[in-house]
Amino acid sequence: MNFFQSQAKARSQTKKLILLFALAVFSLIVLTNFLFMGLNGYLNLEGQPFTVDYIKNQFDWQVFGVIGALVFVFILVGSVYKTVAISSGGKVVAESLGGTLVTHSSDNLQYKILLNVVEEMAIASGTPVPQVYVLQKEAAINAFAAGFSTDDAVIGVTQGALDCFNREELQGVIAHEFSHVVHGDMRLNMRLMGILHGILLIGLLGYFIMRASAFKGRSKDGSKLVFLGLGLIVIGYGGTFFGNAIKASVSRQREYLADASAVQFTRDNQGIANALKKIGGYKPGSKLDAAEAQSMSHAFFSNALTNKVTSLFSTHPPLGKRIKQLQPNWSGKFENTRVLDNAQISANAAGISQLIGSSRSHKAEQQVPKQNISKGVKSHLAFTAGIGQIDQSQLDLAKAYLQAIPESLIAAVRTPTGAQAYVYALLLTDKPHDKKEGMQDDAVIGKQWQYLSTYLPTEVYCTTRDIGDLVYDLPIEYRLPLLEIALPQLRQIPSLRYEGMLEQMRYLVFFNNTLSIFEWSITNIVAQYLKTEFETADTRQVKYLSIDALRKHIETMLSVLVNEFCEPSQHPIILNKAEHLLYLRNLQLREQAQVSIEDFAGAVSVLRVLAFDVKEKVIQLCVFAVTQDNEYSPQEHEVLRAVAECLGCSMPLDTGPVGKKEIKGS
Repeated sequence: MNFFQSQAKARSQTKKLILLFALAVFSLIVLTNFLFMGLNGYLNLEGQPFTVDYIKNQFDWQVFGVIGALVFVFILVGSVYKTVAISSGGKVVAESLGGTLVTHSSDNLQYKILLNVVEEMAIASGTPVPQVYVLQKEAAINAFAAGFSTDDAVIGVTQGALDCFNREELQGVIAHEFSHVVHGDMRLNMRLMGILHGILLIGLLGYFIMRASAFKGRSKDGSKLVFLGLGLIVIGYGGTFFGNAIKASVSRQREYLADASAVQFTRDNQGIANALKKIGGYKPGSKLDAAEAQSMSHAFFSNALTNKVTSLFSTHPPLGKRIKQLQPNWSGKFENTRVLDNAQISANAAGISQLIGSSRSHKAEQQVPKQNISKGVKSHLAFTAGIGQIDQSQLDLAKAYLQAIPESLIAAVRTPTGAQAYVYALLLTDKPHDKKEGMQDDAVIGKQWQYLSTYLPTEVYCTTRDIGDLVYDLPIEYRLPLLEIALPQLRQIPSLRYEGMLEQMRYLVFFNNTLSIFEWSITNIVAQYLKTEFETADTRQVKYLSIDALRKHIETMLSVLVNEFCEPSQHPIILNKAEHLLYLRNLQLREQAQVSIEDFAGAVSVLRVLAFDVKEKVIQLCVFAVTQDNEYSPQEHEVLRAVAECLGCSMPLDTGPVGKKEIKGS
């Protein structure tokens, strides 16, 4: 199952979730009506026998409708409240669980290892590096991913996991969580949290009514409140039952898929299998103490709750079954898990230059395994099939990138000041370098430097100056991965800097009103990422199911790519492919002067919320257009990766060709 199929399945799961939610609400309405009518009849017997006929006489459709409406509104308000509360993204969930944000300024070796593993996985998959939280008070072994998209995603790990896992096991667990991030499970989990909260609130209402009855003493009103409160608590347990059943129906199979993806990502079943074994042999297990773990239980790596009744509605498959899926010959015995000592923790950091302080040159090394894509070009089908799919070769390439990029640049972008400076330096250095345009280019950059000196904070401006030459010399294939490392630090800038940074990026991109796809994409990636921090997370998923109404936007986007990368003689072939893929006849390509930056930005924004099965074909068309000359340079690859990221489809690192591209057919 590829990325687009996974996203489509997640969307169908959302429909299933809504249906199950509706059935649960109806059941709770019926139960609540029985409670109120039965309680009212019992408390007003006045000497009459409490018979079946008497109970039937208590039923009133008008009362049923009123109570049903009240229950529905109560559940709806609770669900909307929770949905709004978590709309800022994954960080809200992590903080509600007691998580502490981990940054590179920490001297804790366990945290540095964790950050390194997360960075490698993010670079390999082509996603922004998520913020990382540690649940320091949780001795249990567990982890989670939370957020609506890769822009607001966070990875959380318990202190118990850091204390017990070696690097291989930690990498397996992080790979499992990244599978949830890139395949749409994370967004579905967030929606589950919001929708099910209203169902669980009925029991909480019963608890408060019980407490209120204590102030009424033994009066008749007090007795009524006691019975009402007890009844609502019982119904609340029914709500919990329905909630767990819905979670189980949605999440259990996806846990198996995430385990399998972790094996694919790392090309090793030992890491994640041994991590599961350590949970089974660890006295605290995977149970969390945080109160919020109940609503988030379906999103953890392992079962975060104690299930005293049955595993029928557990949100996760049993540990033994998960291990058997990974290692069929496993004996079934859990050995006692021990906490790592300092020597073992230090051994986990061995070979990671960023952690042990090795020196590197200021120039990017050239012995990195290259994205050897100029000797042959993947088909457009192979490119989209690779989105959301990573393996060990891409992880190895990510490690090589981290080794090759100048250490001073790595250190700079791991600070809020340096991360801002890197973005500005990127937008300043993506300029033509040929001799004819050299003098004009110098004049343009001079004016831009003057603008930045006026509007940037002094520290940011000076850092931009300091790293400018390094960024200028940085091979283009390193620029997007380094931006992905910089993004989490941008969340730490003061809120007053947010609007200023957006304005300054727009100035650099729109200067002279010339469109650079890569520059614009960098700006859009940063702006979209920061929006989830300073405004709200992008909770949109699909707005347009068909391409028919989006002809103008397809023409705009395709025109920009064709004008940048294709010869006029290739235009008919590209238009023919567009008709074949998208079933759009008579598409018109526009000349470069006829397409403004605003037009291109608007087209990408609309296509971002296109149905994933159609979006897959749009990206295939973009790849086909860019590779039409059967050559595929690192610059072309990075432009495609940047555009795909703007469309909400992170494209992983490419480790080599799989054959010549197809000119005709699908």
